[in-house]
Amino acid sequence: MISITEILLIILSSLIVLFGYLKYNADYFKRKNVPYIKANLLFGNLKDLILSRSDPCALVSEWYNHPNAQDQPIVGIHVFHKPGLIVRDPELIKQILIMDFTKFSNRYASLDPKDTMGVNGLFFGKNPNWRIIRNKMTPAFSSVKMKQMYPTVEIVSRNLVKFINNIPPTDNSRDIRHITSLFATDLIASVAFGLEVNSFEDPNNEFLRNGHQNFALNFLKAAQLTSAFFLPRLVPWVKARGFEEPIEKFFRRIFDYVFEERQKTGIFRNDLIDILISLNNTSEGGVVFTGDVLRAQSAVFYAAGFHTISNTIAFALYELAKQPELQNKLRNEIKSVISKGEESTYETITSMEYLNMTVQETLRLYPTLAFLDREATLEDEEEYSLEPFSNFKIPNGMPVYIPQAAIYRDPKYFPEPNTFVPERFSSENKDNIISGSFMPFGIGPHKCIGERIGSLIVKLGIFNLLKNHIVCTNEKTVMNMEFDKKSFFINPKGPIFLDIVRED
Repeated sequence: MISITEILLIILSSLIVLFGYLKYNADYFKRKNVPYIKANLLFGNLKDLILSRSDPCALVSEWYNHPNAQDQPIVGIHVFHKPGLIVRDPELIKQILIMDFTKFSNRYASLDPKDTMGVNGLFFGKNPNWRIIRNKMTPAFSSVKMKQMYPTVEIVSRNLVKFINNIPPTDNSRDIRHITSLFATDLIASVAFGLEVNSFEDPNNEFLRNGHQNFALNFLKAAQLTSAFFLPRLVPWVKARGFEEPIEKFFRRIFDYVFEERQKTGIFRNDLIDILISLNNTSEGGVVFTGDVLRAQSAVFYAAGFHTISNTIAFALYELAKQPELQNKLRNEIKSVISKGEESTYETITSMEYLNMTVQETLRLYPTLAFLDREATLEDEEEYSLEPFSNFKIPNGMPVYIPQAAIYRDPKYFPEPNTFVPERFSSENKDNIISGSFMPFGIGPHKCIGERIGSLIVKLGIFNLLKNHIVCTNEKTVMNMEFDKKSFFINPKGPIFLDIVRED
């Protein structure tokens, strides 16, 4: 029979062994002679994020601007116990994301394999299935398809115009992000699910309620997201999913209903549903386009597009409200278009230079995600050489992070980086932007497939909001933007209050 003393000795020995392992692991980059940021033995370099002391944007900025990282193309970190790499040099970023994409084709982030909708979506999907699905879906987001889809987008945007036209002048202070969230929901419901929900008239509709619930964070959801992005080995244990099961069932039910009705009636709307119907029951490389493979494309379009659309419009209006002279430039461009009798067509929206500059600058200051993640997918014994940037060789399975939010605020690449300056993206100045330093939708083969439709919807939203209205700051406006520390997206900490003033 084991005595208490022996039990204590076993526990003590185990703790010593564990401590030794963690300490040895923490010294990984020291042994490799690579600049690194000292890590907590338990949390790695994620302690402040785990404890909600830091938002993702501030965290990657801390890594990027750490004294040990200055003037270095790479810097080592630890995601919990696992060594990872922060890539800081634009040329090396392009090499990894474009030229050597096949060696970094997967995101490090993962979902529970049982989440068949999540793993079949383009955000979390892995090769080779990801490549097959991507190739099939790419033509659906071409400029020709966007032009065909535009009338559907424009019709839905009238809900926004009607809503802001009815705002009383005596009570015109609004949380602009709430408005843009309703707008984003209506557009995605129409384009990705073929539904007309009009959230402005029915803010309690089922689609809006379920969609927003999926983004509501609690302790369990935060743990699942942390595992998905930084500790994928735990994903099956914590059941990290793209959609919670009740919400997944809702999206399945809605998609199946619309999909079947559209096939029965033969109605053609030039939306994502029509495109998915054309792929139904086709197959390639073992991927059969049916069931959750099809459903995933609509659901992920919502998940990926909601924050990008709603936040980008809200942040753009927030910055324009703080700088009325810039807002006047954009409104003059909008008035010029309207005065020609062109109103809002696909060609006019996509050709408006100052509107495009405004959106680009907004995405620079407020990217949807603070970082891009990749995993080295090499042969078992293969290592990826970083020469001539570094003597370090990336081993198979190592996570690599591109700290885009920090790069966008580096004065080396963007002078006066914390100031909203759309002119930096003008035709005269955009060539001054160093290649690889600005990638709001990613670069290379893994670039966001929804860039065109997302940009189009954002531009249309800003166009309609400023066509007959001016946005102004008021006493409730937070002049120094703070981000939500509980969110993996770059979200405002609270409401963005602005006055929406009708111009007679």
